[in-house]
Amino acid sequence: MAYTGKKQHSIPQHKTTCVTPETPDTGYSKIYAKSDGCWYYLDDSGNEKSFAVGGSPVVTQGTGLGSTVRDNNNNLANGACSTVLGYNNTACSDWSTVSGGCGNFASFTSTVGGGRGNSANNLTDTIAGGCNNLANGGCSTVSGGYLNCSTGAFSTIGGGQCGQATNSNSIVSGGFRNCACGCCSTVGGGSRNSVIGGHSTVSGGYFNVTNSCGNYSFIGGGYYIVQVKHAT
Repeated sequence: MAYTGKKQHSIPQHKTTCVTPETPDTGYSKIYAKSDGCWYYLDDSGNEKSFAVGGSPVVTQGTGLGSTVRDNNNNLANGACSTVLGYNNTACSDWSTVSGGCGNFASFTSTVGGGRGNSANNLTDTIAGGCNNLANGGCSTVSGGYLNCSTGAFSTIGGGQCGQATNSNSIVSGGFRNCACGCCSTVGGGSRNSVIGGHSTVSGGYFNVTNSCGNYSFIGGGYYIVQVKHAT
C-alpha cells in the first residue's frame, strides 16, 4: 500500500511566494523564494534585497545548446556545451571553455583557463593563462607568459615572452624570444635561441642556432654558437 503521510526530506523545502511577506518583528529577518526563481532577504525595516545581481541569475544559458555563460559581462557561449566565465570572453564552438579572465577566445574543444587576450583557435588547443598568447596548432599548449605562439601540432610553450613553437612536437620551455622551428625540436630557455634543424636541442644561452642542415644536433649553452652539421 502506498504511503500517504507526510514525506520526509533531508533538505528543507520552502514554498515560493508571489508577493513580499509581512515585515518581520524587530531583531528578526526573513529569507524566502519568490516565483521569479530568485531568493530574497527581508529585514525588520521592510527592506527587501535579492540574492541575485540585478534580480537576475549570475550564470545563465548561453546561445549554444547546453552552454553556460556568466551573464551581463559581454561574454558569448555560442557553441554547444560551451562554457564562459569572466569578462568579454568568447567560446565560439562546441565543447569550448573559457574559465575566466578578459578578452579570451576558445574555438572547437579548446580551453583558455584565464588571463587576458589569449586565443586557443584550433582543435583541442589549451592556454592556461598569461597575456596575448596564441595556441593554433591543434593539440598545442601555452602554459602562460606573454606573446607566446604555439602554432605547430602537439607543440608546447611553458612560459616566458615572445616564444615560438612552430613545428610539430616542438617545445619552448621558457625564456625570451626563443624559437623551436624544427620538427621535434626543443629550446630549454635563455634568450634569442633558434632550433631550425629537426630533432635538435638548445638547452639555453644566448643567440645560439641549429640551422636546417643541423638535424640531430645539440647546443648545451653559451652564446653565438651555430650548429650546421648533424651528429655522426
